[in-house]
Amino acid sequence: MKAGKLNSHGEILGESRISAQKFSRNLTRGSMKSGRNFSARKFMKDAVK
Repeated sequence: MKAGKLNSHGEILGESRISAQKFSRNLTRGSMKSGRNFSARKFMKDAVK
């Protein structure tokens, strides 16, 4: 899955922005359910590399 490019503020640019935001929200929600402290934003940055 392509997350799109990040600008200097870490915001996702391009057409994939909306789906990436949903993806981040789903990750955050899932981590809260499992009780893990997981950073969706950090994950997205790592995924772009």
